[in-house]
This record gives sequence, C-alpha cells and structure tokens, in this order.
Amino acid sequence: MFKLTAFLLFFTSFVFSQNKVKYLGFNFDLDKLVEREDSSVMIQNGKETGYWIWEVSQDDDYIFFTDTSVLYGQVHEVVNMKVHKADISKGEVDLFMKFGDNTLKNDFVFDGQKISGTVDAKIRGNENFIEVDTTAEFNVVRGFFIGLLPAMDFEVGREMEINFFGALQATVFPVHLKVVSEEKVTVKSGTYNTYKIEIPRTGDRGVSNTFYVTKDEPRRIVKTEVVENPMVIEFVKDIKK
Repeated sequence: MFKLTAFLLFFTSFVFSQNKVKYLGFNFDLDKLVEREDSSVMIQNGKETGYWIWEVSQDDDYIFFTDTSVLYGQVHEVVNMKVHKADISKGEVDLFMKFGDNTLKNDFVFDGQKISGTVDAKIRGNENFIEVDTTAEFNVVRGFFIGLLPAMDFEVGREMEINFFGALQATVFPVHLKVVSEEKVTVKSGTYNTYKIEIPRTGDRGVSNTFYVTKDEPRRIVKTEVVENPMVIEFVKDIKK
C-alpha cells in the first residue's frame, strides 16, 4: 500500500509539474486553461458595436485557441492558434479577415525566433501574395500570449519588455507589460476580483491593451480595454455552459 501511495504521489506530482512551465520569465500553469467558449461584447461610446468569442481546448500534445472578432458591418476576423505543450515557443497560427469586399489570409509557423508562412491579401480587387521566411526578433505571437494570460502566475508590480509578433500585421512590435494592481471590476456578467495587466505598445506599431484577469478559477479575461480606439470588451457568458 505504501509503495502504491508513493507511486501515485510521484506520478501526480510529475504530471502536474509537466503542465507548469516558465516562459518569458513568467510561470504558467497550463491546467488553468480550462475548456471554454467565452462570449464578450465590444462597446464604443456606450453602444454595442461587435462581439468577441474566445475558445480554448487542449489535447495531450497541444493547446488550441480560436479568436473570433466581429465589428458589426465592418470586420469579421477568425484566428486559429495551435501550440505545442512540450515547448510553447513553437506552434502555428492562421488568420482570416473579411472587411467589405477585401480579404486577408495569413498562415504562419513559429519556432523560437523563426517565422515562416504566407500573406494573401485581396484589397480593392488587387491580390498581393507574400512568402515569409525569416528570423525576427520576437518573443511571442500576440494572440497566443493573450490566451496564456489566465494561466500566468501574477505578481503585482512585475513588469518586462516583450516583442510581439502580430499575425494581422505580419510584423513585430515591442510592448511593455506590467501587472498593475488587484481590482474589483463589474461587467455584463457580474462583478469579479481581478488582476489588472497593462500592455501598451512602445512604438508606432501594434495596439495597446489593458486586461482584467479573474483571480478565482476558472481564470479568464473578463474585461479588455483597447486604448487607441477607445473600446471596452466585456465578458458575458461561457457559451459551452
């Protein structure tokens, strides 16, 4: 009995530690990325202008994120991301965006600092096809890092510089991440105790965001502020429930 108990304790500890990773200087617990399909609304000037659906799933080898963003009558964007659990610096991302009669389709594979893939843009009747195969100074794909936020071990006051690779822009841009404070926020779905994380861009590329991630489990982003627009995105419900 003792040997069996010891084995089970060792096995459980081993599996648990396999799902805890250190990345970009932060600790992440991948077990906190529970399967869900969170629906949020976009609000500008007090009016609902679109929606955001963020879907998370996992299997033994990969983490999957699907990001669907819609601005009513303007933009429909879907981004699919697939990342290796064994090495979360490696994965794939594909993006499709439709705005008016224009479309953009980007597909990338990333492996550390190596990025390869294609950009296929059809704008105003003209098609531009570009092959990307380069080594770029980036730390992480932006969308994937946003998906990882609920798994992060937060420490108020912690800050660092990160280079994001944006799948939409197919470019690298620097940001400054800071865990600002613990805050209570009220959104469409209720009131939550959260960590406030600011990620402003530090150059003229990319976008600046402030995220509010719940302290309690299941951890999720319940509020996002888009600084340049300005826009607020508020969590409404988990569609899967």
